[in-house]
Amino acid sequence: MIVRPAEARDCEAVIDLARHAWPETPFPKDQKPDRAFMRGAFQAFIDRPDNLGLVLANSDDQPCGVLALTSFQHMFSGQWLASMLMWWIVPGARGNGLAMLAAAENWARHKGIDELHLPAHTESLARLCMLSHYVKFETTYRKVL
Repeated sequence: MIVRPAEARDCEAVIDLARHAWPETPFPKDQKPDRAFMRGAFQAFIDRPDNLGLVLANSDDQPCGVLALTSFQHMFSGQWLASMLMWWIVPGARGNGLAMLAAAENWARHKGIDELHLPAHTESLARLCMLSHYVKFETTYRKVL
């Protein structure tokens, strides 16, 4: 397995990964990912230099995992932060998550980012964050309007 930046040629595979990940997310199951919207969003995302899209690729260079980060300056301190938007790996390749996280951290350091924020909506992801020396500092709540 290799971890590499996402490219335009990965679009359909990343959309398929996101669609397979949807049932494991805390998002409402009656909301279905929109493939046409996702194509435009994917291209816009990888075109921005303050974003990072990574894929975990198998020996045939087919994506079997995806991690997406966006970076921004904190509105009060000016500190550079990066936040995970999506991270999903097919069950058979999940032992490679630390390699993806290490690549994301290296990108963030290279960009001069001070902190990386990883939401963890599963216990296994929370354990991975803690094993990687992340600390819990916030809890998110959601309300459908």
